[in-house]
Amino acid sequence: MLQKNKGCHMGEPSADGFAVKLKLEGVEKKYGDFQALRPTHLEVKEGEFVTLLGPSGSGKTTLLSLIAGTNYPSGGSISIDGRPATELPAHKRDVGVIFQNYALFPHLTVAENIAFPLRMRGERQEEVQRKCDNVLSAVGLTSFGNRFPSELSGGQQQRVAFARCVVYEPSVILMDEPLGALDKRLRDSMQDEIRRLHKALGTTVVYITHDQTEALTLSDRICLMKDGEIVQSGAPSDLYFRPNSRFAAEFFGEANLYPYEAEGSGASNVAHVKDLGAVSPQAPEQGTSGWMMIRPQCLQLDPETPHDELRTCRVSDIRQVGFYTQFHLTLDQGGASIILQRLSDVSSLSRWHIGQSVTVGWNWRDVAFFSEERERHA
Repeated sequence: MLQKNKGCHMGEPSADGFAVKLKLEGVEKKYGDFQALRPTHLEVKEGEFVTLLGPSGSGKTTLLSLIAGTNYPSGGSISIDGRPATELPAHKRDVGVIFQNYALFPHLTVAENIAFPLRMRGERQEEVQRKCDNVLSAVGLTSFGNRFPSELSGGQQQRVAFARCVVYEPSVILMDEPLGALDKRLRDSMQDEIRRLHKALGTTVVYITHDQTEALTLSDRICLMKDGEIVQSGAPSDLYFRPNSRFAAEFFGEANLYPYEAEGSGASNVAHVKDLGAVSPQAPEQGTSGWMMIRPQCLQLDPETPHDELRTCRVSDIRQVGFYTQFHLTLDQGGASIILQRLSDVSSLSRWHIGQSVTVGWNWRDVAFFSEERERHA
C-alpha cells in the first residue's frame, strides 16, 4: 500500500474518530435565478469511497466541479484536510481527477504518464523514479512501464489513470463517470478493478455515476441527489432496503409500494396496509400516512418456512430476466399487484405457470415505511 505523507495537515476527526478529508458546509451554486445546487453539507472521511448518484440534472456534476475547483460556489465553504479551499484554484486544491476517457498521453509510455504530475511539480528525478516504481507495483503494472497506452487493455489503462492520479498523493480523488462509455461486460470488469485499487491504495474517493448498480457495488456510502440536493445519504444497503422516499425506492429498481395509515402511539403504533389486508407491528411517527415498500426478492413464493404474513395470489405473468425470474401476481382479496423475484433455475420454469394459485409470504423486518411528509421533501 502507498504510504501517505502529508505532514501535519490531517483533517479534523469525524464523530467516529476518522479524519475528515473533505468537508462542505452550506455549499450552493446559482446561475442567475437558477439554483443548480442547494445548500449542501457533506463530510468525506479518510479512505472512504463516496458516490454521488442521481439522474441527469440532479446536481452531482456541479457538486464535483465545486470540489475540484473548476467552478466556484455562490455560498458556503469547502475545506480539504482541514484547510480552507473555497477560493483556491484547481491546481492548489490537492485533489486528483480521473475522467471518463482516462486522458492518458498517447505519445508517452506508462511510466512517463505516471511521472508527468511529479515532473510538473518539480520533483527530483530520484523521487520521481521511487514514487513511480512504488505505484506501478501497487497497481500490478511493474513490467508495463515501457509500454504505450495503445498497447494496453481497457483495464490496464484504468490502472494507469489511477496510478497517475495517486502518485502525487492527493488528499481526495474525484472520478467523473469513468465507466460511462463502456459496454456492460467491460464495465463490470472495471468495477472490480476500481474496488481492488481503492482497497490496495487506501485512497479517499468521490465518485459520480447515474448507474444504480455501479453505486451499490463500489460505494462505502451513497449520496442520492435530486433537484440540486442530497435527499438521502447512507450505506448502499440502507438506501436499497430502507429508502426514505418513493423517489429513492423507485430509483434503485423494482419496488412493491402500497399506501399505509398509521394508528396508535408508542408500543401500540401500527400501520394499516389496506391493499394487502395487513397490519404491521411497526410504523413511523404517530398519525402519519405514507408508503410501505418491500423489494421483490424479499418475498417468498410458496414458502416452506414460517413467515409473518401469508397471502394467496394468482400468477398473471412470468418473465425470465437472466439470472432471476420475475413473477407478476394478483392478490386474491383486493386485487393488488405484487412483483416477486427469485433466482432462476429449472424449477422456476416448470413448477409455476400463468394462472396458477400460489402463496406469497413476507416478514415485516424486510419492509420499509416512509411518510408522505418526507416524500414531499424528496
